[in-house]
Formats: sequence, structure tokens, C-alpha cells
Amino acid sequence: MLSIDVKQNIERATVSLVNGKGRGSVVTGNLILTAAHLDGQLFKPQPVMEALDEAMTVLFRYTEFHDVGFNLFLKFSESKLSYEEEEMLKALGVRF
Repeated sequence: MLSIDVKQNIERATVSLVNGKGRGSVVTGNLILTAAHLDGQLFKPQPVMEALDEAMTVLFRYTEFHDVGFNLFLKFSESKLSYEEEEMLKALGVRF
């Protein structure tokens, strides 16, 4: 489990990178590559893997995926999804 200080530092760094440079996708890609590399190692540094997972969770809030997902949820709750949107969600494994 990560300490509150570590979580706050991860969030500050992620927000700084996203807001300062507008390079959220680059940050995300680097985190994924780092996690994949470490996951392939014989000895996985568990605190680092947890920190990378936490960073991805924080970063998600600053992407358009968050807004798109919420907007689709709102359309669903109002029964206003198009056929194509329903099919896309079904293909992604969303059950409704």
C-alpha cells in the first residue's frame, strides 16, 4: 500500500506534466512501457509497480477518456444512445 505522501507526490507530478506540457499521452505511454519492462523482470519491485498503477489512475482523470465515458453514461441514463454507440459499448464488454 502506498503512503499518502507518495500518492500526493504522484498526483502532483502527473498533473504538472499534463497541465504544463499538454503531453498526457506521452506520459501514459512512458508509464505503460516502464510497467511492461518491469513486469518482465524476474524480481518485480512491488512498490514501483504500485506507484505506476497509482500514476495511471491519477492520469486517467486528466484524459478525454474520463469525459467521453461519463458522457456516454449520461446518454445511456437518458436512453439516448445511438445504435452505433450501443454496439461499441457492447463490443467493449459493457453490459446494460
